Amino acid sequence: MPSIRFLGRALVTLAAVAALALSVQPAHAAKLPRGGNEPIAIFPVVSDIHINSGSATSATLTNALGQFNALAPDMDAFVAVGDLTDYGRADELTKLMGLLDRGLGNDVQRMLLNGNHEYYNGLPTATADQQFLDITRMSSLNQHLEINGLHLIGINYRATADDVAWLRDQLAAAAKADKKAPIFVFFHYPLSDTVYGSEEWGSDNPALYDALKPYPQVITFSGHSHYALEDPRSIMQADFTTVNTGDGLYYMELERGRLQGNIVESASNLHQALLVKAYKNRVEIHRLDIHTGRPTGEPWVIKQPTNKNKFDYTAQRDKVAPVWPRDPRLVAQGTGLRTAKVAFDQASDNLMVHHYEFKAINRDTGAADLTTTAFSEFYRDPVPTRLEFDLAGLTPGATYDLQVTPVDSFGNRGPVRSAEVRTDALELASLTATPEAVSAGSPATVNVNIRNWGPTPASGSVTLTADGPVTLSTTSVDFQVGPNSTATVPVSVTATGTEPAVATVTGTATSGGQQIGSASTKLFVNSAFGESFDSVAPALKPAKDEQIGFLGWTHEGPNGWTVTNSPDMPQGTTEWQGWSFTTPEFWVAADNQDRDKFSLGSGVIAVADPDEWDDRNSPASRGRFDSTLASPEIPVSGGETRTVVFDSHYLQENPQRATVTAVFSDGSREVLVNYGPAGGTDNNGAHAMNQTVSRPVTVPAGATSMRLEFRMFNAGNNWYWGVDNVRVS
Repeated sequence: MPSIRFLGRALVTLAAVAALALSVQPAHAAKLPRGGNEPIAIFPVVSDIHINSGSATSATLTNALGQFNALAPDMDAFVAVGDLTDYGRADELTKLMGLLDRGLGNDVQRMLLNGNHEYYNGLPTATADQQFLDITRMSSLNQHLEINGLHLIGINYRATADDVAWLRDQLAAAAKADKKAPIFVFFHYPLSDTVYGSEEWGSDNPALYDALKPYPQVITFSGHSHYALEDPRSIMQADFTTVNTGDGLYYMELERGRLQGNIVESASNLHQALLVKAYKNRVEIHRLDIHTGRPTGEPWVIKQPTNKNKFDYTAQRDKVAPVWPRDPRLVAQGTGLRTAKVAFDQASDNLMVHHYEFKAINRDTGAADLTTTAFSEFYRDPVPTRLEFDLAGLTPGATYDLQVTPVDSFGNRGPVRSAEVRTDALELASLTATPEAVSAGSPATVNVNIRNWGPTPASGSVTLTADGPVTLSTTSVDFQVGPNSTATVPVSVTATGTEPAVATVTGTATSGGQQIGSASTKLFVNSAFGESFDSVAPALKPAKDEQIGFLGWTHEGPNGWTVTNSPDMPQGTTEWQGWSFTTPEFWVAADNQDRDKFSLGSGVIAVADPDEWDDRNSPASRGRFDSTLASPEIPVSGGETRTVVFDSHYLQENPQRATVTAVFSDGSREVLVNYGPAGGTDNNGAHAMNQTVSRPVTVPAGATSMRLEFRMFNAGNNWYWGVDNVRVS
C-alpha cells in the first residue's frame, strides 16, 4: 500500500541481479586504546531514514547524529540497515551523504545497506545498484567491517543465494578468528517469525536463517517494520539473537487491527534508534527515543561468550500476567445507537501491557456483539496512566456487560473487569428522495425514515431545512413509531429555478428533548438523471476483513447500477473487492491517507480502492485490480448534447488507470475522462482530488439511451477513486 505518503513497504520479489563483487575483504578501523571496563566497540544502528525532498527527515537524521555524538563521541562505526531514502533517487542519496559527512567524524566507519525503497526510482535494478554504490561510496552491496577484532557483516536486502553463500564464508571466517566473540549481522527485512514486526513485515528466507543458525554468537539487526522498541519482543533469542532496530527515523507503525490503527497518532514524530556497546564480557544494546533525547527502558544485555542454553530473551521468558490496580475506576456509558465510551486506569505488568481486549456481551442474547482490541499506548511519552476509548459496532437499544482484559506482549492475560452499558434505541435512519432527478416546478417526495430498536413506542419531531433551489411543503413534522419498527413520514418538495443544480434537504430529529440524529439527501434539479448512492444506506453492512466497528459498506448498488470485476482480478480485502458503496466515515476508518479530503462526497459514495484491496493476502502480487461501475440506461435522443457531471476524488500512482465512458445503445462509445500516470491525460499524471467533473457528450444519431461506465484498472498496491452525485443535465 502506498501508505501515508508515508509510502508503503510491501515486500518485493527476491530476485538475483547483475553480478557484483560479492567477496569483500573486511575494512579495518584504527584500533582505539581501550581497556578495563571500556567498550571494545561502540556504534549506533538506525533503519528506515527515508531521506526525501522535504526537510523533516533531514532534520530528524541531523538530530539523531547529534545525539549519537553526545552519547558516544568516540563511536567506531555508523550502521544504517536500509530504506535510507524514500524513492532511491540520486538527489536523495546525495542529500543523505551530505548529512552524514557533516554529522560523522572522518574516522567513523560506515555501513550503509540498501532496502526496498532504494529501488522505487524506476531504474533497472542493476543501474539502481550501481547508483547506490557510487553515491554512498560503499564498495559492495554486501559489506564486512572489522573493529578491534569484532566483525560487523551487512548483507544486500534481497539476500539471494549468492548473497547468502557470501555470508556463510564471512561467518565462518569470523568464527574461526574468535569463536567466542559476538558477530554482528545486519540486513533490511527481518526474518519471519523472529522479532516484533516480523510476522507481518518479515522475509521468509530459510537459507538465510540456516546460514546464521550454527552461530549462537550472532546478533542480527533488521528494520523495515517501523515497529516500536518498547515491546520486549524487539529482542528475541532462539538459535541466535535477533534485534528490531525500531521505528527508524521516519514514522512509527504497529500491528493492524487495534482501535488506534496501525499508523498511530503522532506517528511521524516518533523516532527511535539503537546504540550498541560491545564489552569483553557482554554486549549492551541501548534503546534511544530520538524524539525525546532519552533512553527508553533498560538496555538489553547479552552475556559473552554466548551460550544458547542460557539465552535470556527467549519466547518463553515471560509467564507473568498483568494485574489491575486495586480500583481501576472502570467507567462505561452509551453514547449513541451503536457506540459506547469506556475509560479506566491502566493495568501493570512485569514487562509491558501491550493491549486491552474488549468484549460487549449482550444481556438479552448472551452473545458477544463486539470483540475488539486497543493498544495500551506503550509507545507514547509518557505512557498515559488512564485510557479512554470509543467503541463502535454495538446493537441499538441493548444492555451490555462490557468486559476489559489486559494482555501483555507474550499473550499472558490479566483478570477481566466489567461494567454495564446501554445503547440508545431511536434513530433518524435516513432521508430518501423520490425521484432524485427533478425538473423545475415538478414535485418530489422526501421520505423521513425513523427507526425504533426498542421494546416501547416512541415519538418526536423532525426539523427540515433545504439548501438549493427547492421549496419544502413544511419545515417540521411529527412522528410516532412502534416498538422495533420503522416509521416513514413523507414531505413534499418542489424544485425551482432554471439551471441545473444540486439541492440538499437535511432533517434533524429530536425525542424527549434529546437530539437523536440528523441525515440528508440530495435532489438533482433540472437534470434528466441523478444518483447520490444514498438509497443503498439500508443495505450497509458491518466490516468483514477491516477492523471497523460500525456499519458502512456494501457491494449492492442502487437500482440498475452494476459492478463488474475482471475474472482475472484476484481476491483481496472483501470490502474493497471492486467498486464498493460506503460511507465516507467507514472509508476514512479503513485508512485515512487523504480520503477525508473528499468533502464533495456525503451520505453514501462509490469507491474503488486498490490500496485497501491489496491489504489482505497481497492480491496485487498475483494480478491487477480491474473493476467497472455501470449506471442504468439513461434515455437520450440522437443528435442532442448532454452534460455528464459527477463529484470525484482521485489519487494517482503508476501504473493505475481510470476512465469514464459513455456507452450508447447503438454500440458506439465515447471516453469522457481518462486518468493515468502520464502527461496528456486529464489528470496530467497527478492527483485530481475533490473535484466536480463536467463533460459534454453528443449523442449519436441512432442512439436512444446511454449508460456511464466508471472503470478503475491496471492497479496494484496503488491509490483510490471516490465518486458521488452523478448527474446528467
